[in-house]
Amino acid sequence: MYGVKAPYFAQLQPLGTQTMVFRFIDTDTRANSLRKVKGNGESMSNTGIFEKQVDGLFCTDGMLRYNRQLHMLTYVYHYRNEILLIDTNLNLVKKIKTIDPIDSARFKVDQLRAEKSFTFASPTLMVNANCSNQGKYLFVQSKLMGKGEDLTLFRKSAAIDVYDLEKQVYCYSFYLPKYKDVPISSFKVLGNSLYAVAGQYLTRYALELPE
Repeated sequence: MYGVKAPYFAQLQPLGTQTMVFRFIDTDTRANSLRKVKGNGESMSNTGIFEKQVDGLFCTDGMLRYNRQLHMLTYVYHYRNEILLIDTNLNLVKKIKTIDPIDSARFKVDQLRAEKSFTFASPTLMVNANCSNQGKYLFVQSKLMGKGEDLTLFRKSAAIDVYDLEKQVYCYSFYLPKYKDVPISSFKVLGNSLYAVAGQYLTRYALELPE
């Protein structure tokens, strides 16, 4: 049980039975940040880990994961072509570019003063929708169709790009066919299997991972 009063958080990743890392909104910077909390009450934060491009909130939105083999956190931005490798002390180790060309968040944000909240003021362009770690590999679902890709195949499948986190390079891509034409909302890679949630369905796909 954790006896630390923590701010509102959107994502949480356990590093073990007594330690967790979560993303939260810092009250001073009003931007997404990371905090590490231990079971004995010790905590540490990094309020500058994410690079602000628009507002510090929507523009830094992404997916926090923990890679147990490499003992590293990964953070994949939703709205730009970037993966962050972060050590367990919340230090930025490396930035990896994905194969998509969008390197900055492309939208505007307006403040609703009456409600003291923020909202999108223009259409958004999502780059990365989902991700999962397995061994030294990171699997990322890309929402952008690449040059030369078949439009029909792209619409009927989820495009998955695979990155080697040890070598910090792109490896290959593959298509994950939609089950009953239902879009995938999330997935998890475990061993040589990929489990995907699509609507009310949970589907298992067999994978052949490189050595």
